[in-house]
Amino acid sequence: LTGAEPLLAAADELGERVRAVADGTCGRLSLAYSRSGADDHLTDVIRRFKKDHEDVQVSVTTGMSSWCLRLLRDGDLDAAFVRGIVREPGITATVVAEEEAAVILPAGHPLAARDRLTRRDLRDLPVVLWPREAGPSLYEELVTDIWPDGAPHVAAEEPDFEQVVASVSEGTGLSVMDLGRARKLCPPEVTIRRFADAPPRYAVSFAHRTDDANPVLARFASYVR
Repeated sequence: LTGAEPLLAAADELGERVRAVADGTCGRLSLAYSRSGADDHLTDVIRRFKKDHEDVQVSVTTGMSSWCLRLLRDGDLDAAFVRGIVREPGITATVVAEEEAAVILPAGHPLAARDRLTRRDLRDLPVVLWPREAGPSLYEELVTDIWPDGAPHVAAEEPDFEQVVASVSEGTGLSVMDLGRARKLCPPEVTIRRFADAPPRYAVSFAHRTDDANPVLARFASYVR
């Protein structure tokens, strides 16, 4: 009896842990989100999930959308929040948020005197963008929406939004980014102007491998929804 009691208790505990793993309340979850998509709402969702699931080991990293998707395809991540609408074989993606895009430009730019801008206002003006390979889906959405009559006049490409803002502040050109990020990043010498009609809105997608059977991922996906 003396020897059996701890063994039976350990067996009970093991059974509970197995059930917890199967339910997705215990285990591991590896997440990533694009740097430009790391808004307060997404980080708050992850924080609340970690608080509500103390037995789940959650690791989080950030990087460009293309980098996040590559890690996802290679099996190094369970899920990722990326910019744009994702259409890839073997990847299930759901749009979980939409963000309004706005124009940022030097404070002394002639267009800064206007309250709102149109897509036509941006035609043929020098633009600062990021490399297409950093986020192909979002890049194509933006270029097609803002400059439907032809490719924009790209004066410079910068690796991230912080560098885009710095280049705009130096007068290299104007740019377009989500309104929330612009309000966070832009210094006084950079002006933010919203679009006058039907402002562009770009998706934030929650993506994971379609065949991933991790029960924690299923629980987290439900949590996100």
